[in-house]
Amino acid sequence: MHSPHHTSLREELTLHVGPKTRDGSPTWSLHDPVNNRFYRLDWPVFEILARWSLADPTRIIDDINRTTTLQIDSTHLADVERFLNQHQLLNTLGQSSSSRVRKPRRGWMMRLLHGYLFFRIPLVRPEGFLNRTLPLVDRVFSRGFLLLMLVIGGVGLYQISRQWDLFLASFAEIATLQGALGMAAALVLTKTLHELGHAYAARRFGCHVPVMGVAFLVMWPVLYTDVTDSWKLNDKRQRMLVGSAGMLSELALASIATLAWNHVSPGPLQNTLFFIAVSSWLVSLTINANPFMKFDGYFVLSDWLEVENLHERATALGQWRLREMLWGLGDSPPEPLSPRMRRSMILFAWATWIYRLILFLGIALLVYQLFFKLLGLFLMVVEVVWFIIRPVFMELRRWTTPRYRPRLNSHAAITILALCVVAIITALPITTRLALPAIYKPEQQRVLYAPTSGQVESLPAALGDSVAKGDPLITLFDPDMAFSIEQSSRLIAMLEKQLAIQGMGDTAGSDAFPLLRKELETAYTRRQGLFEQRDRLVLTAPFDGRIARIMVQEQGWVREKSPLIEMTNIEQWVVEAYLPESDYAAVRIGDPARFRPEMPEAPEWSLRVSEINTAAVAHLSEPILSSRYGGDVATWPGVRDNKLVPVSNLYRLRLSIVSTAVGSDWPVMRGTVMISGDRQSLYSIVRSWITDVLIQESVF
Repeated sequence: MHSPHHTSLREELTLHVGPKTRDGSPTWSLHDPVNNRFYRLDWPVFEILARWSLADPTRIIDDINRTTTLQIDSTHLADVERFLNQHQLLNTLGQSSSSRVRKPRRGWMMRLLHGYLFFRIPLVRPEGFLNRTLPLVDRVFSRGFLLLMLVIGGVGLYQISRQWDLFLASFAEIATLQGALGMAAALVLTKTLHELGHAYAARRFGCHVPVMGVAFLVMWPVLYTDVTDSWKLNDKRQRMLVGSAGMLSELALASIATLAWNHVSPGPLQNTLFFIAVSSWLVSLTINANPFMKFDGYFVLSDWLEVENLHERATALGQWRLREMLWGLGDSPPEPLSPRMRRSMILFAWATWIYRLILFLGIALLVYQLFFKLLGLFLMVVEVVWFIIRPVFMELRRWTTPRYRPRLNSHAAITILALCVVAIITALPITTRLALPAIYKPEQQRVLYAPTSGQVESLPAALGDSVAKGDPLITLFDPDMAFSIEQSSRLIAMLEKQLAIQGMGDTAGSDAFPLLRKELETAYTRRQGLFEQRDRLVLTAPFDGRIARIMVQEQGWVREKSPLIEMTNIEQWVVEAYLPESDYAAVRIGDPARFRPEMPEAPEWSLRVSEINTAAVAHLSEPILSSRYGGDVATWPGVRDNKLVPVSNLYRLRLSIVSTAVGSDWPVMRGTVMISGDRQSLYSIVRSWITDVLIQESVF
């Protein structure tokens, strides 16, 4: 160790008494005001720093061993000096504090990378505002206010449960431009209140709040509040309140908005309350309360467990346990803990790895979609390399050292055996079992729509009547069309009279005669077109069948494209199913299948795939299959025509019925089609998926 004679501690550093650890040991907090950072110190480190001014390693060690029950050596002192140098806590003679504390220089590529992944922009210094307004909000930090919000939130959620379908239908508003802007405004409001909750809680306990601003996490803006000063608090309940105050503020706002949504009329105000409630409930519960990332939930959990640097310490334990399972090195755990705490932290570390793998892959795909392909591809590669490949590579590189060379022991044998089993399972062809949402219905089924606006003049057919192909079903009357035909006939009569007059006189060879003939031909053509349009007002049966539904009344008025009548042919029935795009290659025409009706009294029927559409359906033609009506197909309303649009790409299958016992006695009903697709290995499925994606996305 170097002599500390010329490396004294920086003068502005301050020490504060910290909270006790789980085993009752005291701690201290070292505050660096230049960087506004706190460092938690245990008892040996505190004793060493308290004697750092002795400027002699031997004297420091002797004094600690003589006056305390601790027994330290030069190794402890070297570790402390390394820590002080690493965080630039030592004094450099002849330099000011601001010039002494410098961040290590990085290359421009690393600066650009770190700037893209995360950077902050401070906006306001809020302490003056917080001090003036704290008395106004002090009452919200009471049990009475918390109980009131719980009651309001509970009542609001109960009332929403009684009109859950209406509440879910409001999600369709988010798909519109107005809804997206409303959701963005609600997020700004709730996140501002969230950060003010942190700030007020910190000031209430005497902590400084130097700055509030916006941080960019992978180019995504998030508000932040610097409450680092809460490290001074010895009471873990106070630290937990500071950490959870943002979530509690959002949930209070969500409770009020949820209750109010039930008691206002549909319109802009109800939509605004819906956006506030959804953004508060979902963001608080799925993001802020999540302990797997360093958000509020993580810090609250860390304070509750009284384990500082929870992620780092859990990661060290998780890596140790993984290495022991794979290699059986016999190393001691990174720190002494009770068996229960050690198991909990190891499981927490492994869960964090899995969560972050899924999250970072999702962020990488999102970044790829947000930018044009070349830049999006580069940013996606940066995400994957930095957050996924880099940590794995660093661990694998450790395994290449001589100490980790494979040895003949039970751990290595189990590891190799497990890898072989996984490889075999991946390569083995397996039968693809598909369960598809389906409907049993007549093979021929058609809804006739009004070709134009008009009045229902006659209904020759009645409900349930049998009709033959070409029989008239409904006759419409369009007064505008009738008027146009009458006007056209009058024009033709007038032009014919003028031509007759021209032919009897001496002006037959004049220029007016051919013009009149041309105009008469045009009038004939226009009237013939009107006659053809009038003929279309008589709707005829497209096939032999029966009248299943009549959706208009005689002498009633209808709009263009309004449904008028539905025809079916109940002599021939068919099953239609919807196939996800991911399983499209697994089904072939002629594959056997079975239909399991939703009705418990109906038997299963044997089927065979007879038709597979090559284009994804634009909308669901059978509303009974939609999730909005209890079906298994997730849909949302279309933006313009309100048709049910599938959330993911689906392809329509038509299956013929093989069972001879099926007849027209059974009504239209939902069910599930079970198909055994091609035998494929997991390896081939993943390879095909990756190949398809690469081909699809290779065009810039």
